[in-house]
Amino acid sequence: MISRNGRVRAAELSLTLALALAMGAPRASAQQPDAGTPAPTGAGAGGTQPAAGAGAGAGAGVTASGTAGATGAGATTTTMQEGGGGAELSPGGASPAAGPSAETEPPAAAVGGSEIDAAGSPTHGAIVQEDVAPTISAIHTEDFELRLGGLVQVHGAWVGEDALIANGDPATRPGFRLRRARFGIEASFRYDLGLLLVLDALGEGDGTVVSDAKLTWHPIPELLLSVGSGKVPFSRAALESSRHLTTVERPITVQGIAPDRRLGITAEGDVLGGILAYLVGVTNGTDGFPLGNQFGGYLVAGRLEVRPWGRPDVRHPEQDGIAVGGGAFYENGPATNGFAWSADLLFAIFRAFLKVEGMCETRTPDEAPLVAPGIADELTRCGGYAEAGYTLPFLPWLPIQPVLRAEIYDDNTAVDDAGDALLIGGGVNVQVLDPYARVQLHYLARRERYGEERDNDSLVLVMQGTF
Repeated sequence: MISRNGRVRAAELSLTLALALAMGAPRASAQQPDAGTPAPTGAGAGGTQPAAGAGAGAGAGVTASGTAGATGAGATTTTMQEGGGGAELSPGGASPAAGPSAETEPPAAAVGGSEIDAAGSPTHGAIVQEDVAPTISAIHTEDFELRLGGLVQVHGAWVGEDALIANGDPATRPGFRLRRARFGIEASFRYDLGLLLVLDALGEGDGTVVSDAKLTWHPIPELLLSVGSGKVPFSRAALESSRHLTTVERPITVQGIAPDRRLGITAEGDVLGGILAYLVGVTNGTDGFPLGNQFGGYLVAGRLEVRPWGRPDVRHPEQDGIAVGGGAFYENGPATNGFAWSADLLFAIFRAFLKVEGMCETRTPDEAPLVAPGIADELTRCGGYAEAGYTLPFLPWLPIQPVLRAEIYDDNTAVDDAGDALLIGGGVNVQVLDPYARVQLHYLARRERYGEERDNDSLVLVMQGTF
């Protein structure tokens, strides 16, 4: 005989089944189906994975009491990983909402439709390599990202008695020298807007601590607009980052001819799938930033690079390619007018690279004084260099790169003097912790082609840290 409680329980179960069928929900039972009896479509039984349709989009599960949740979820008290949504049915029966779980990492912030990651930002272009490229993300939201970075280079130098920094030598006396100490802040905003601020702790000759300060807009891959202070479009070596110099310093040809940073506006990008890259700009004719274009004038400059086969990179031995480039600038300065041109080749293959660059500049005073016949009323200086290196394959975890450089420079083609120099140097670069720590050891022999010989050879150990 069935007890009264049993009859009440049977009636409750019958009512529950009727309501479930009327609402179109899958049949839920407090007990597992018999062996051989298929589970209802879309429901998992006994801890098996749910069938197709129970994956992404299934929000709620089934509780331990047997109450049915959203359509497509199985009745079970064990943990199940859903197919596409990443949601999980817990032993307690509660199920998180559809979508990524609480432990899932947030996606990279989209700025103006493009993702921001550690490898790139709206301030990075196709040709210019910044001396400081911040890598530490301090703030990261959907609308804004702030990164911090820095660069420290310490030189330990032995130099001859006649060495002089003003002449392009790495030091004036043997000892240590803090060559670079810079701190950078990079910000990325929506609509592909960016900001780069790099401070030079050592300052410049006029006491300016700003190295780079510019606002950028990168609406399409083919165009990056920058306004503020930065490198002048001209020489390959001048546009390379100080973090990635293959020798201790840039060639003295580049130091003597290429303009220093200027305040103005530039546009750069690459087209034809990266085969052709360009960089053009208009800047002040006066050096310095705080006082603006104090003495007037302007500078117009441009550079083109053709990369028919890849984009070579001397830092990465596996990145083969060839690039042919050239640049020019015209400067209407406060006291002189100048025109310069440059041409270069960079070739990398089989872990080796070859870089060659030459350039000339002609300067004419705005008001040329009367001079005797045979004396030039303009100044022309020219120079060129060649570098070659090879990354050894023996220690892939510790890249070692021997490098050689030969250079010739004439600071005044109208006069044969001690300014006509021949430089030959070489050394080794070791990436101790790529890309954060590097050590270089290089020897540079300098010979004056005319005039009295000077004791200005040098041996320099460079210790670098960057982030």
